Amino acid sequence: MISLLICQEETTNCYLQECLICSKNLPSDFFAEQLKINEINEEDDVTWMIWERSEKRTELQRHTTSIISLLEKFDSLWAKFLIHHFYTIQQRDYITKIKTESSENGFAVVQLDFAQNFTLFSQSAIQSSYWSQKQVSIFTVHIKFGKGHRNLAFISDYMKHTTEFVYQCQIYIVNFIKKWYPNVKHL
Repeated sequence: MISLLICQEETTNCYLQECLICSKNLPSDFFAEQLKINEINEEDDVTWMIWERSEKRTELQRHTTSIISLLEKFDSLWAKFLIHHFYTIQQRDYITKIKTESSENGFAVVQLDFAQNFTLFSQSAIQSSYWSQKQVSIFTVHIKFGKGHRNLAFISDYMKHTTEFVYQCQIYIVNFIKKWYPNVKHL
């Protein structure tokens, strides 16, 4: 869809909708044309789903509206989607670049994130223990040095995914790299 609505030789301005050529293009324009070609009435109802945030959670919501209402919703989200897509491409390309430039004698690329909390259980536990199982937080780390890779996992009973927790893990990661890869100068 994006390649149909922005310039063939895309620029940053195309994604920011500041391009003089393609900034006015919207998904509804393309789909309206397709509806006419296929003789579909814009007033017909269609059921579609979208992630929406309520008071405390984001949930997948089902809507049944006219096709034209769906296209209006699509148009209202288009600018945000284009920027998100642009940032995703830029980040992916940058990460690829730094991974190929990494080495044991220069710098390492460290990717880290929390895994889902993990419930601990005993294979021979009694049935009533099902309601009182303990959980741990797992923080995963992947380190790339040129063609080499190392993986680390931090397991903790501290269940909050906070900046302080990440900072403490980073201290261990830096010390690990200093000890085992002393020639690495940058992370």
